[in-house]
Amino acid sequence: MKDKPLKAYQRAMSYYQNARKMLIVKGKLEHGRYRNTKPCKWACNNAFYGVLIALEQLLFQRGLLNHREMSKRILAEQIKKILKNTRDVELMDWYLDCYYLLHINGYSDGINHEVLLEVGFQSALSIIQLLAPRLAKEAI
Repeated sequence: MKDKPLKAYQRAMSYYQNARKMLIVKGKLEHGRYRNTKPCKWACNNAFYGVLIALEQLLFQRGLLNHREMSKRILAEQIKKILKNTRDVELMDWYLDCYYLLHINGYSDGINHEVLLEVGFQSALSIIQLLAPRLAKEAI
């Protein structure tokens, strides 16, 4: 049980890195847009899922999330509600960037603009990296 938070962080980073790799390799960037939309959607979905994994672990450890088995959509809405009630404004801003740019626009609507997706991916990485010391600290 002691290394569970660290495993969650590693799993979240794995999803993020795989998504980034898919976007670069299969996205076919031309003139500021990814031309191949299917891998682009897949990458956005996986990057957002990595964020959910890290946040789920953190909120569960803090006692803010009661149960762990829920759909991704319900989990995303729960996390948004919980973060609105906390004082971690930076984390909330990054989460909203990920939610709207990666999940809603990137995965659901299929947005393919390089700059917008880059903001979403940077926010995802910021969340995962911000949570790394917290996850490791709470494992002790």
